Amino acid sequence: METKYKFVSQLANYRFSDIVQTQAIPVEWFYLTADPDTSLENIVRAFTYDELTTFQRFAVSNPANFPGPKQYVVSSDEEALWGVVPDIGENHPQPVTLCKLPKIADSTDMSARDIILCDATGQTRHVYDLPFNVIGRIQGLPQSVASPEA
Repeated sequence: METKYKFVSQLANYRFSDIVQTQAIPVEWFYLTADPDTSLENIVRAFTYDELTTFQRFAVSNPANFPGPKQYVVSSDEEALWGVVPDIGENHPQPVTLCKLPKIADSTDMSARDIILCDATGQTRHVYDLPFNVIGRIQGLPQSVASPEA
């Protein structure tokens, strides 16, 4: 059986709708297919080694969006599926998706959604050219974007 992985990093300088997030937040990343004809069990899954190294190179080459330490951890497809269930409140989408052509939802929908990579000033600099999408489970939010109940 092939070993599978998740990629763990910080994410900063991105936006969803008109909201720009500049503070770094910890995220666990998983593979998300870009092919609409893929079977359900392969839509969200852990990375293969080749996919992991491809995404890792992308993250390392974009330090404004992926600051701080980066690591990979052995994971499973089951963890990937369990890990992307929407569960953060109304002030931030959970999980987030990164793809070539993001579709930005209106600011009232805080379910899983695409993000656009920006620079530190909030200007769009979205260049995501990998052959697959990724989906990220947020591990904690800074107080400035945490829900009021937190």
